[in-house]
Amino acid sequence: MIVRRSAQVDLPRVFDGLAPRLSDEYLTAERYQGDALATFEDALRKTKTGFRKAIRENRADTLLYDGAPLAIVRWQIQYGEAHTGFASSEKFFEAKYVRFMAGYVRDLQKRIGNVPLVASNWSGRADVQRWFEILGYEFAMEHGPAKVFLLKPL
Repeated sequence: MIVRRSAQVDLPRVFDGLAPRLSDEYLTAERYQGDALATFEDALRKTKTGFRKAIRENRADTLLYDGAPLAIVRWQIQYGEAHTGFASSEKFFEAKYVRFMAGYVRDLQKRIGNVPLVASNWSGRADVQRWFEILGYEFAMEHGPAKVFLLKPL
């Protein structure tokens, strides 16, 4: 795995093969936070817009495997915390990539000032909490249908 700053060209490469579990999450988040009548297309458009902005502002990394973009991670620092977002293919949820992510999130945290990382998950999947625990996050709270996880600074 290689990490580099994201480029706009990475977006279609990742979103064309987006994991269905993430598509469902984006729709749940949009319906809860914004438009209760949002369609999948609405949610995906808003999500892509957020990733485009993060890429323009150098707040996104692309994770490559064999030279192909497999995932994009974005962040935005607000109130002393970095709120993160994630897009990937289903393949990225395999154990070897999850283990890689554990090191990556710590590296990201150091690069952006050792602030707490906050991740919200909008899926109802039973394996989500275990996935975040493997990455070093702790469950922080529930916010509506979202579970919020926190990676404390070292």
